[in-house]
Amino acid sequence: MLSEKNIIPFIDATCLSENSHDSDIEQLCEAAQSSLGEVAAVCIFPAYVKMAYALIKGSAVKIATVANFPHGNDEWALTKDTVNRALDDGADELDIVLPYQDLIHNNIQFVCESLEFYRQITTGKTLKIIIETGALKTEALIKKASDLVIKAGAEFIKTSTGKNNLPGANTAVTELILQQILTQQAKDKTGIKLSGGIRSIAQARELLET
Repeated sequence: MLSEKNIIPFIDATCLSENSHDSDIEQLCEAAQSSLGEVAAVCIFPAYVKMAYALIKGSAVKIATVANFPHGNDEWALTKDTVNRALDDGADELDIVLPYQDLIHNNIQFVCESLEFYRQITTGKTLKIIIETGALKTEALIKKASDLVIKAGAEFIKTSTGKNNLPGANTAVTELILQQILTQQAKDKTGIKLSGGIRSIAQARELLET
């Protein structure tokens, strides 16, 4: 069984509540550097990147932020502006939502062009594409989304936004994505980030041991 110290380095400690305040970000950054070890990253709204950068400067904790979030339907210009400002403020990782409604409606060319654009504007940084598995629902769509993200060269496939009243990561979804990573022989270049409603070590352990 994985211990807490084994699990913590894989965690992106997250605060993406619309009601969050400076004090919440301060608490998050403090918790990210606990006596049990440092988490992989803190994931926050773009407006808090500069603040988080100052709070965790000198640690190994990365700063992740979101774009095209949470519905996956922002204009490209807005996504680019969000990403550029976040990078200027100190972001290391960009978690960008796949235009999943376009995938559902089989607008594959637009999805591919979007992914290519996201990769371009995040060159040199870690790119995680949130495929919103709760909206995709079918195995075929989850597999297709995973394949497109792998092809686009993102470092991680991320399961969920935790928004839109949709379910987050579960073992079935995790297995599907891992299967596609192995099928595409991408295990050395594409990882998986499980997200959405994971609020305990027990939940994280169950998913990590999938």
